[in-house]
Amino acid sequence: MLMHIVKKEADSIKCSTHSRNTSLFLFLFPVPINETRKTSLMSVQSRQTGDLLSTDCIMWDEAPMAPKYALKAVDQLLRDITQSDQPFGGKTMILEGDFRQIPPVVPQASRMEVVNITIKNWSLWPHFRHISLTENMRAQSAAALWCNFLIRLANGEMQDSSGNVEL
Repeated sequence: MLMHIVKKEADSIKCSTHSRNTSLFLFLFPVPINETRKTSLMSVQSRQTGDLLSTDCIMWDEAPMAPKYALKAVDQLLRDITQSDQPFGGKTMILEGDFRQIPPVVPQASRMEVVNITIKNWSLWPHFRHISLTENMRAQSAAALWCNFLIRLANGEMQDSSGNVEL
């Protein structure tokens, strides 16, 4: 739905998701992408570079699952190929996702280490405009009770004084 709205404003849109590895393909990230391996493998003369240059908007679904290194790599790649100092080379970047879901996976990392690599702990995060969706358009009225239960659970509103949740 969001893509159809954005398509009215942008001539060319690229869509990506970190959870299905399409960001790895679209931006030619190394696998795994981490603090020491965070540079795109895309050359400035490649066909993919031309595709990105002609793109007005990039929509990244499940963005909270991506480590901040992935977005840093995209930012640097787009600045390089557009020869612009603007964030993301002046391209519109739309990040979608729910921070209450799965964070970036970091093997054997502490909670603090995982929190540190989230996109919310990236220097450009405050420059994004944050929009919260408040209505689940896919939820039918029969499922509304279940959806409300899941939202309250995700928001931590169902814990007892010990922090436990009875299901």
